[in-house]
This record gives sequence, C-alpha cells and structure tokens, in this order.
Amino acid sequence: MAYRYESSVDYSEMVEEATAPDIVYYNGDIINNATDTYLPKSQSTFDPQIRFNETRDVAILKDASLYNFSIVRFTMNGCGKDLPLFIPQIQTNPIINNALDVNRTVYSCNIQASLNYADSTGTPRTIKVNSTDVLPANQQDYGVPVIYQPETEDPTLAPIPLTSTISAGQQDLSTRYYWVYTYGYWLRLVNAMFAQAMANIQTQFNTLWTTPIANGGWGRIAPAPTLQTQAPYMSYNPSNGLFSLYADAYGFGYSEGSVLATPPSTMPSTQTPIGTSQANVVAGAVGREAYRLYFNQNLFGLFTNFKNTYQRQTWGTGYQAYNEIFIGNYLYQNVVSTPVLAPPALGDPVPTPASQKSYWLMVQDYESTSTLWSPVASIVFTSGFLPIVNEATGAPIRFGTTNLGISSATVPSAFQPIITDVALANQSASDYRGFINYTPTAEYRITSFQRGKNEVRQIDIQVWWKNRLDGKLYPLQMYNLSSVSIKIMFRKRGATIHGLGKGERGY
Repeated sequence: MAYRYESSVDYSEMVEEATAPDIVYYNGDIINNATDTYLPKSQSTFDPQIRFNETRDVAILKDASLYNFSIVRFTMNGCGKDLPLFIPQIQTNPIINNALDVNRTVYSCNIQASLNYADSTGTPRTIKVNSTDVLPANQQDYGVPVIYQPETEDPTLAPIPLTSTISAGQQDLSTRYYWVYTYGYWLRLVNAMFAQAMANIQTQFNTLWTTPIANGGWGRIAPAPTLQTQAPYMSYNPSNGLFSLYADAYGFGYSEGSVLATPPSTMPSTQTPIGTSQANVVAGAVGREAYRLYFNQNLFGLFTNFKNTYQRQTWGTGYQAYNEIFIGNYLYQNVVSTPVLAPPALGDPVPTPASQKSYWLMVQDYESTSTLWSPVASIVFTSGFLPIVNEATGAPIRFGTTNLGISSATVPSAFQPIITDVALANQSASDYRGFINYTPTAEYRITSFQRGKNEVRQIDIQVWWKNRLDGKLYPLQMYNLSSVSIKIMFRKRGATIHGLGKGERGY
C-alpha cells in the first residue's frame, strides 16, 4: 500500500516576545496512493484510518503551555466514500418463527384492501383484508417491514451480526453490514416490502375465496383469481432530490377530500382507471379492488413531504395506521402509462407490449434526505499525544424502549482528547460522502494546552466520524487515491496579532 505523508512547519514571528514566535503553523498532508482491489481474507478493510503522526528531532514548540491550538483548515477528498449514506435501524429482539432476525428493520407499511367479488350464491360481497393479517402475532403491530440485505456482501468487511446483540436490545454497528451507500439500493428493499405486502393480500384472498360464506368468505371453488392491482413502487430523482411514488390506478386512488372524512374502517371510492375499466375478473363477479397505503412513523420519517393524513386508529389484530399516503387524481396531470408485457412469441426473446397500464404519480413537495438519513453527526479530531486539555463529554440521553442507557441528573465524569469537530449543514444525506472543506470564516475554535512546560515534538491527530445514533466514534478511513490536508495554528496566549481581523483573532 502506497501511503505518503508530508508536513512542514512555518514560524511566523509577528510580534517579538523573548525567542518564542507568536504563531507557528503546521501543515500536514496524507495521500493514499493505493490502487489495490484485492483484499486478503486476513484483512477486515482495504483502507487505513486517517492519522497524522510525526515525530521531529527539533521541537515544534519549546513550551506548549504558552500556546493555544486550532485547526484552521481541513480538506478531505475521497475519504467520504468510506462513510455510509444511511444505516437502517433493526428491530431489537424480534422473535420470528422461534428465531432471532437481525435483518428485520423498524420501517414498515400496511396496505388495506377492499375486495368486492360475487360469492357462491352470486351475491356481491365486499371483504376487507390487511397486509399484516398473515404476520406472526408479535409482529402485526409493526406492519410489513423492510427486510434488510447488506449492500456489502463480503463477509470479511460485513460479517453477519450475532443474534445476541439484538436479543440484548442493541444493534451491532461495528462493521459495514448495515451500511447503505445509495438511495437506489435502499429503495430496492422498500419496493420489495411493497411487493410482499401485496403478496400477503393475495394470500388472504386465496384463503377467503374458499372459506364458507358463514365463516366470512366467498365460498367459491379454488383456485382464486389473481388480483390485478400491482404493488406500489418508489424511485428517486437525483436532479431535484425528491422521491416519487407510483401506484397502480386499477386499485389505488381516490378523489381528493374523500380520505379526510373516511376512517380506515371504510374504503373511499376509487377513481375510474384511465384507459380501461375494472372488468369482472370472474364471470358473474363484481371484481372490484380498492387499496389504501400506510407508512409507520419510521418509514414516513424517511419519506415525509408526500401528501398524507395522520391517523391513529386500530383495526383487525391491532396494527395502528399512522400515516396514510394520499394517492389521487390531480386533474389527470399525474398519470404515467406503462406497457404491460405479453408472453413473447416462440423464438422471440423480446416481449411485446400487450396493453397500457396506468399509474398515479405522487411526488414529494420538498426533499426529505437532509434529516434522519445520514448517520454521521460530525467529523471528530482527537490526539493521544498532544498535551491538550481534554473536552468534557456528556452521556447520550436516549428515549425509547429499544435503546439501552439511563439518563440521570448525575453522570460519571467523562473526558475525551478531542481537538475539534466538524459538523456540516446537511442539504442531503450524501453531503458527508463528497468533498469536505473546513475553513473557519469567523472566530477560530481554540483548544488549550495543559499547564506545565511541555515540548511538542510529536504530532498525532486521528480523525473519526461520530455516529448520531449511538454517540460513538468510528475510524474515518481513506479510500483508494484519496487525500487529506490539514493546517494547524499554534498561537501564543494573549498575543496581539497584527494584520488579522477581529473575527480571525479568536479571542
């Protein structure tokens, strides 16, 4: 691995006081010239942690107690590619089929269906089912969850977490197993959740189709017909940062306003599908399908800003529908037609469109990726050798039954050798994965050295990223061909710095 380190020291004697300069600048660069793409099984990562480490034969400072310390410039080019875009949260202690599941997330949906078919006597009968009805009893309140699959498939970089972690109420964040790098990959898992919810409804329908009328079914002969409405689908537009939701007009969609006055126990009238009609699926049957889509609080937090109504009512086995996503007709301006493929002709590998299927297109009013997505709270600089005064750190205050930890009025003293940290004003979850430039434009953030005459010969600065979900520091690593640059200022206490503006003096 080609790993190059460069540094220089610049003494700026702007005011004479004995022989010590008022300002000393230290410049450091790290360049990772590695191009290796093969990772031996014995290695858990390709990339080294960002660390400025150098010992000089001549002291940079003769007496550190005379100085304050500040990072006045930091740039990071490419290292952010070793940061996650998103880390989904996992249900703690979810017992599914007598086994713990480390991939069952806290993000879920529910789809409610109103299915109108003729029963065995020829009488139209409407039966309502929920996509959660087929779930285990201890999971029905959660809804149909997003089932996580790691984007990093290498078991060395991303080993499957031990079930003992979630059984203890914790999620293992020490590896890259739960790291998501792209919106598209996460949406792939979300769309699989929608498909599973619709499959659950088909399963319910198949059972009710042959269930006797006296027991709440249609009393028909198997097999049940295939429901015609396709699962909802979400996509992301990188041009404007908005998510879109596509819903099949065959079964989704209703007039604006009807949802506001209609509780979840009843279904609003659907809009007439465009370009077709809901023909009877079975001769003599009504064959009408109507659906409503709900997000739980956690899923809605990621995809806020769709038109929605907040509801807190229960039905069936107890699932609470928190946020219903409005799917409706905006003067037919939100219609997307998609070809429905017919089976290919013999010898023809390319299917030919058989008909057009219409979808309602719902788009967010404004972006939602600047909050709740990125797990990165800040970039943190620490030093184990510089004689700095450690920062006091408070224990995280945690709310919620899925977290371990107690908040109290008195906590044990905790100090960390933190020099400074950088927190970006996020415009999207991807900001920390891009180029980072930290240059104070006003007052410098000053760190004091400890009292006592200590020479500074060794520079040792490590760079970490702080996870906002657990408050812990994790090594920030250097991607292939990435680079880092840092400029440090040592400034004499109480020095009058001529030529610097008031905001630049930092005292």
